[in-house]
Amino acid sequence: MHRHSFDELRRALETDPMRKARLQHIIETLEKNTMSYNSYLSGSWGITPPLRWSEYRDSDFQRPKRADGRWIRFVEKVSTTNTDDGVIEMREATGVVPNCDDRASYHNLEVQLDDLVRSIGPDHTVTGYLIREGEEQGDMTRFSVVDGKLLEEQAELRWPDGSRVTETSL
Repeated sequence: MHRHSFDELRRALETDPMRKARLQHIIETLEKNTMSYNSYLSGSWGITPPLRWSEYRDSDFQRPKRADGRWIRFVEKVSTTNTDDGVIEMREATGVVPNCDDRASYHNLEVQLDDLVRSIGPDHTVTGYLIREGEEQGDMTRFSVVDGKLLEEQAELRWPDGSRVTETSL
């Protein structure tokens, strides 16, 4: 649906008070479902030392399905050891990667990243970057972990002289 169609519905709101509640509901539903801004998520985080199975087995980020709305997941390393009594399987989470290779809305990504960082705990170090690239040129956000806390950095475009690119400087 085009932006001008929403404007037409808004004008109808102002001119027809009898249908105001119904039209407002239609506008909210349409904007929620069609006005999404899609981004692409890339990169990875490493976890040192890796999380033991007991530390992440109940996590929402352990093998989530995309339909669950989880945008990130743990990278699992599985090793097996043969013993006289059978095979022992060991699991550990060595990192974090996007749970989706496609462009998506990534609604609530920051909350999920913050939840994941808090679940890792202070005994582990997280290295690397996750990068969200939006549809518009220059819309890039880099996520990392510093001192056990999520750090979110917005990219800035700069001219060769060092001045910041703004819409008025184009």
